[in-house]
Amino acid sequence: MTRDEIQAQSLEKIKKLSIFMIVGYAVIVIVAILGITMFAIKRYDALLTEKVSSMTQSLN
Repeated sequence: MTRDEIQAQSLEKIKKLSIFMIVGYAVIVIVAILGITMFAIKRYDALLTEKVSSMTQSLN
């Protein structure tokens, strides 16, 4: 193998690794956003249920 071939292979590995890292970071960000969104929805649902039941009791 010549020096140029070795450098070409190294550059190809770096390109693949950088694409893999970008995809990995994107997956981490999407999972974090989904997790926070699901947590917020569950908290909002619990709060809304509590407020509705409280209002219903006060009307009766």
